[in-house]
Amino acid sequence: MSRMNKNDFAAEVTSLQGNMYRLALSILRNETQAEDAVSEAIVRAYEKLDHLKDKGKFKPWILQIVVNEARRIY
Repeated sequence: MSRMNKNDFAAEVTSLQGNMYRLALSILRNETQAEDAVSEAIVRAYEKLDHLKDKGKFKPWILQIVVNEARRIY
């Protein structure tokens, strides 16, 4: 188990941005709101990055944050 550093975070977010957007769009059915949900999720994930103990679990972790943000906006 290894923690994620800030450079790893940026690379992972870049690679998952399409998935994050599609997930948010599937919930919100609005492009602008989906973009907002993804942006907020990225900010929240960055702020809570020290809570992620295993960087191998980053994808499900950040996608759950996207779901939570999309539901909040909805």
